[in-house]
Amino acid sequence: MAQSPKPSPSTAFVRRALSGVSMDLRQALRILVRRPGFTAVAVATLGLGVGVCTAVFSVLDGVVFRPLPYEGSDRIVRVWETYPEWRGRPILQDSWDRIALAWTDYDAWRTGQRTFETVAAYDAVEMVTLGSGSPERLSVGLASVSLFPLLGTRPSEGRLFLSGEDGPGAPQVAIVSSGLTARLWGASNEAIGRTIGLDGIPFVVVGVLPPEMRFAAAASDPPDLWIPLGSTSTPLSEENHFLSGVGKLRDPVELEMALQETEVLLRRGRSPETLGARIVPLYDVVVGEARPPLLLLMGAAAFLLLMTCANVAALFAGESGSREREVATRTALGGRRGRILRQLLVETLVLCSLAVACGVVIAQGLTTGLVLLAPPELPRLDEVVVDGRVLFFSAGVGVAIALVFGLLRSAALSRVPPLTLLQQGGRHSVRGRGRSHATLVGVQLALATLLLTAATLLGRSLLQVAALEPGFSTDRLLTALIEIPESRYPESFEVTQFFGRLQSRLESEATVSAVGGISTVPFSGRMETTSVRPDGLSPDEPSLEAERRVILPGTLEALGVPLVTGRLGPVSSDVPTVVVSEALARRFWPDGSALDGGIALRDRRYSVVGVVGDLRDRDLREVSEGAYYVPIDLARDGPPRRMHLVVRTVGNAADGEALLRAAVAELDPELPVSEVSTMDGLIGRSLASERYRTIMINVFSAVALLLVAVGIFGVTLRSAVHRRRELAVRAALGATPRDLMVHSLVPTLPAAAMGMAVGLVLALAGAPLLTRFLDGLPPRDLLSYLLSATLLLSVTVVAAWLPSRKAARSTIVAALAEE
Repeated sequence: MAQSPKPSPSTAFVRRALSGVSMDLRQALRILVRRPGFTAVAVATLGLGVGVCTAVFSVLDGVVFRPLPYEGSDRIVRVWETYPEWRGRPILQDSWDRIALAWTDYDAWRTGQRTFETVAAYDAVEMVTLGSGSPERLSVGLASVSLFPLLGTRPSEGRLFLSGEDGPGAPQVAIVSSGLTARLWGASNEAIGRTIGLDGIPFVVVGVLPPEMRFAAAASDPPDLWIPLGSTSTPLSEENHFLSGVGKLRDPVELEMALQETEVLLRRGRSPETLGARIVPLYDVVVGEARPPLLLLMGAAAFLLLMTCANVAALFAGESGSREREVATRTALGGRRGRILRQLLVETLVLCSLAVACGVVIAQGLTTGLVLLAPPELPRLDEVVVDGRVLFFSAGVGVAIALVFGLLRSAALSRVPPLTLLQQGGRHSVRGRGRSHATLVGVQLALATLLLTAATLLGRSLLQVAALEPGFSTDRLLTALIEIPESRYPESFEVTQFFGRLQSRLESEATVSAVGGISTVPFSGRMETTSVRPDGLSPDEPSLEAERRVILPGTLEALGVPLVTGRLGPVSSDVPTVVVSEALARRFWPDGSALDGGIALRDRRYSVVGVVGDLRDRDLREVSEGAYYVPIDLARDGPPRRMHLVVRTVGNAADGEALLRAAVAELDPELPVSEVSTMDGLIGRSLASERYRTIMINVFSAVALLLVAVGIFGVTLRSAVHRRRELAVRAALGATPRDLMVHSLVPTLPAAAMGMAVGLVLALAGAPLLTRFLDGLPPRDLLSYLLSATLLLSVTVVAAWLPSRKAARSTIVAALAEE
């Protein structure tokens, strides 16, 4: 019978190693099963920290870390014009370096450039579907034919735009999104050749985009469909700057070289002081504003993870007494120290693996919650998933924790010689463990102080901003957007008459106290500016910018805007009149009365008849730099076709929505009513980003406080149990329960105080990092630090007092029972 070949030394070594690891795994599982309480608490605590950290990382990964989902996204850039002479001028100072391109600018750029593979332009508008049942406002993208090839997009059905299908006189064709296709026609192949009416203009569907194509043409969601530039009534003139320029750099081209070429092409002979260019990677445009707050949340989650690790370390330290005797016995019986240390490391790895599995389950739910609660302006939320990248991160965190814990446990359990440990019965290490417990308490308090201080600062900052008055009354105020297509109301007077009839219809309702309409309602995110010339401005001086708001009669009264001087109405008369804000009056007539002056818009002069208070209309943090209110029938370029109705109700504002929709449907069932919201809701949405990060960090802080309380309670209780004999002797010698309680607190409170002190010092040192997230609140706000310190101190005292009180009352009986 043939003998099997003898395995090589390397093969035998591998087999022995695998056999040893398998034995270690079985032994580790048996040990963890024999201690279900310890295992459950350690896995749940560590799993919570890993889960929170993984969930925040999944959002950070989807929004910030992943490249944009376009071919060659690292070479795609956004292009703007810059007007250096506007720098520092009111209203224009925030936008002087982000001016959109006109069609003539884009045409000169695309025909003359050599540093880009291809360039494109796009815009986003909102149009109304007519003739297809219930009217609906759709987000519509206007694109040059080169946009989709630049992004590497291919249609799932049909075709993209063909060469020559953009520019003046472009054909009425459309490429629809997969979402709109499913909503209107069901299957993608059913959409090709269909006609969809947009503002009364029929567009033929020639293509369907794939579901993964989600290019946002504006700050909002991606468009429902795309049409060619030039296929609408939007003028492609040199004065109309509305296009977003985008280009894909050639491989060897540097950004600076492309910028120099683009500036020359856009200027077309104009001076650098008049016009320049700005080029920014598209990734920075999409992600830039989202990165800092998400990194702040990730930092808070990391602190929470460190706190859970400190809690689990305290658990390990608490069970080290029994493990020390086990290690000493095995060593005394001839066990190799390396073999024992490997067993401890494997046991820790198994425990951390269970915690990671628990954390992944927690992360799945938390990620869904983080996405649902996220503010709408946070980009790329549809790309947030718990996938292989996130699981790899979670596993890496678990392995790192396991290695650190394993090495620390091994070092701690191998400090004392086995013979000494066996001779002393394991009691030698009580004092050492007490010191380690106190150190862990201090670490937890330091981390909790950092987290809670940041949460308090953000919370107070948010409350401070939310308490600001917007400049008008928001009580029981409902707003809604009404848009009138030119195809249904081609004449300007028809638009004015419709809004007048709608206003009268709503005013006749008993549940409505006031009705108005304004072209840009406060906190809608929109702003319209025009160039005006106040009386007394020298002909050599350039025109000044002001915000324009076209209003229906009675709008300022309906909003509750306070009258400063003059009158609100009637503002319509034979002589064109306007009402101006205080800020505009101060800017235009600093040494006189605004009521003695007027403003000129091109060839028409308006007399000022009233001055009203300033509004915080874009953001509660900043007051408008100057606005004028012009009646709808006196608007220089005709009445706007988009008006926000403002309806003040007698009861709950939200109850007025049905009434508003019914009134519009009664006058014209083909007009949609959109963006319905209470004014308080609009203001709340303007603070959505601040509220999101504040709520998340405060939730993390609440969990941190719970961990601190549990950790201090456990450490104090464990210390009291180890010192029962000492406390009993003190009680027998005449110590009162209060003396015993104070004595049992000694190991905990000094360490807690030291941890809080270190945390406060670190918080003060790192406070400037929070400056960009605090609105008007100094990063070293004394009250915030006092509040967080007081709360932490209260939690610490209560958590330490409860077990100390119990130990002080039962020490003699417990000690006698033990003996």
